[in-house]
Amino acid sequence: MKDTFKYNPTWANAPFTKDGLKYTFDPTLPVPVPEDHEDFGKTLGQILGMSEEECIVLVDAQTLSQIREHRNYLLIESDWTQVGDVPDTIKQPWLVYRQELRDITENYSDISNVQWPTKP
Repeated sequence: MKDTFKYNPTWANAPFTKDGLKYTFDPTLPVPVPEDHEDFGKTLGQILGMSEEECIVLVDAQTLSQIREHRNYLLIESDWTQVGDVPDTIKQPWLVYRQELRDITENYSDISNVQWPTKP
């Protein structure tokens, strides 16, 4: 079964701080305001006066944080495979899968296109 990971633009678990204020919204996305609002169509980064590079650095860091969080969930979900009474024929493929999960943050070429290992 192929595992899927979807980036979440709401950063409730890892907000960023700008000028002493915390924000829990992707700075590259338009702020959801009514059409007659002065900031309609602007991104949070634009409103805060952030450069495009600053926004990308924040998004990449948040994406990596979410990847790690998802990876940790998958490791916990597969912990049962490594207990003493699990036969080696089951344990070994899961051991390889779990190592691939641990290496996930080192083995991608594009942070927006991480290739997750397949569960045995």
